[in-house]
Amino acid sequence: MRFSETTFGLVAVSLLMIFGFSTVSNAGDNAADLQALIDETSAKLTKATLANDGEAMLGFYTEDAVSMPNYSPMLRGKDAIRTHGEEMDKMGFIFGDMDFRTSDLWSCDEFVYELGNYTVAFSIGDTSVVMKEHGKYMTIWEKQDDGSLKIKVETWNADSYPCGN
Repeated sequence: MRFSETTFGLVAVSLLMIFGFSTVSNAGDNAADLQALIDETSAKLTKATLANDGEAMLGFYTEDAVSMPNYSPMLRGKDAIRTHGEEMDKMGFIFGDMDFRTSDLWSCDEFVYELGNYTVAFSIGDTSVVMKEHGKYMTIWEKQDDGSLKIKVETWNADSYPCGN
């Protein structure tokens, strides 16, 4: 049986249920150190996103990353994530501000699991209207040989509908 991304996702969801969404860490990992690494990595990713630097953003993903963005189909691999970013650029999607807050963090073997809440401000097209979105996210980071983290799986969604319902 081949260990697919779908199987990986099911295992990740199962782990979330087993651990009850509580903050835990592997005996070999210090929770404060993991949080500092997540904060540092997220700050660099946010900087690249706000600068609209697609190639720098892609550097934070594993080659076989899976992204499940709000209002979009599942994206598998860096090429699909790159194409999605290019489509957003063509629509004139521009981030004005981003804030991510980790609520739960734990690790197991080569993975770090992060749950949190976000607020983003953005505009689309030739409009001066800035919209704000509040939501929640889950990121599964994969530990790299050099000690860094890269996104293996991510998903996020808004807390409310865009039309205010």
